[in-house]
Amino acid sequence: PKKPNWDLKRELDRKMEVLNVRTDNAIARLVRDRITGAQKAATKRDAVVDAQGTGEATGMDGVALVEGLRVREKEEEDEERREREEDVALGV
Repeated sequence: PKKPNWDLKRELDRKMEVLNVRTDNAIARLVRDRITGAQKAATKRDAVVDAQGTGEATGMDGVALVEGLRVREKEEEDEERREREEDVALGV
């Protein structure tokens, strides 16, 4: 026979999956907000860009990062939706 805690751990893992997705989404939002704030500050400091142009390169990396985060969030939302549909189909 299986150990009595096996069932409890299985249920915990299922609940933790949802929380882990939410945590990842919250972290992504915080990073996106920080990048957006940095870009706004960079546009205010646009007149003080150094001769090497590093400020502009950082802004482009930030935009690429934000787009990557949005794609990841969309994929995670789709995965959550599929899992909910599977749970409904299984009658859980």
